[in-house]
Amino acid sequence: MSYESSFACANKRGCKGTLVPYKLIDSKKENAVKAFGKCPECKKAYEILLPKNEAAGWKSFLQKTFVRCTECGYPSLKTVKRIGDADTGYKIRLDCLECNQDNERYVDGSLFDLVENCLPSAGRTLVLCPTCGDHIADERNQHCPRCGRELYCTNCHAVLTNAKFCPSCGDPVKNGDASKSVSVVAKADMVNCPTCGASMQPKARFCNECGQEVVCGKCGNRVPPGAVFCNACGDAIKAGRVQGKKG
Repeated sequence: MSYESSFACANKRGCKGTLVPYKLIDSKKENAVKAFGKCPECKKAYEILLPKNEAAGWKSFLQKTFVRCTECGYPSLKTVKRIGDADTGYKIRLDCLECNQDNERYVDGSLFDLVENCLPSAGRTLVLCPTCGDHIADERNQHCPRCGRELYCTNCHAVLTNAKFCPSCGDPVKNGDASKSVSVVAKADMVNCPTCGASMQPKARFCNECGQEVVCGKCGNRVPPGAVFCNACGDAIKAGRVQGKKG
């Protein structure tokens, strides 16, 4: 049985999204796990029945999809809060590091061991290396063990996604081995840098590509294109590094 097809969105209008499980229920009468999944593309929800005696076949695929954002599909979450126990079940709140949307999960206590090892720990765990696609589940790894990609900024310790410059402090990011395969993931709506035109996250302070400061670090005001000082507070603005630009 192909569990990739089981987790494929059944929307007949051409949606090719992969369902993200957000609730796992122990169906003891059916000797199965009920996985409730949501498609990040069309937002439809489905129920999938996973036989317990076939766990060896679907466990790995379930873990990979469980840590994807239910809103944008990006596989990079951080745990904000986890409550519950083996008797009451676990309610987990996560934040997406790509689109900044809240994610919620519920797991029956008897099933928590299925996903415990793949869940990001609280605060600052990047669960997928954006350079090589290796799954990282330990926040003690400052760099990806496989390709050397910088996962947390060495200057300010902010979590890094697919950036060349830290979106929090503007420090250059060590991108790791570029010959490794880059994972293709769904992206949230982005905004464009006023200096180089590159796509960037809406809430980023600095451009991923050139390092241009787009949100004032002192007052939080958005910086107009070409500004040398913030129009709101007068703080100096860090200019980006655009190749071929003449001073």
